[in-house]
Amino acid sequence: MNRREVEFLERPVDYASFLADELVPLIDGAYRTDPDPEQRVIVGTSYGGLAAVYIGLLEGDTFGNMAMFSPAFWAMFPDAHTDPVRKATATEMNAVVTEATTCGPGTDVACPPVRIFMTSGIPEWDVGDLQPTATALAQQGFDHRFIQCRRDTTGPSGAP
Repeated sequence: MNRREVEFLERPVDYASFLADELVPLIDGAYRTDPDPEQRVIVGTSYGGLAAVYIGLLEGDTFGNMAMFSPAFWAMFPDAHTDPVRKATATEMNAVVTEATTCGPGTDVACPPVRIFMTSGIPEWDVGDLQPTATALAQQGFDHRFIQCRRDTTGPSGAP
């Protein structure tokens, strides 16, 4: 069993606090790092991509950049879970992410000062179509970059 996955999906606030308040200072003490949040990135794939956005938003004083590779955004919706603990934490994660998606021009809420890099695979094979998410990030004024893989419909010689 992947304990990190369970720890994040069942105790996301504690997981975020552990990374920001315990692990990062330990790494900063052992290595020559730049503690400026603008110089630090949190990265993840799938559940880790969801963790990157959640932790990046929750711990913005530590992480000023986030990179998500095919983030499992579906896991932050309570209806995706049957376990009551995961339903509750999905609700919690959804609230943090939703707050960030209701910021920007035309609102009274400033967007968090984070830079975002996000990729996804082919929509029907991977985590769904994240283009609407990328469009929303642009409309809100986030500094972001989105790359979505496309299916190559040509054969090796260029013929279908």
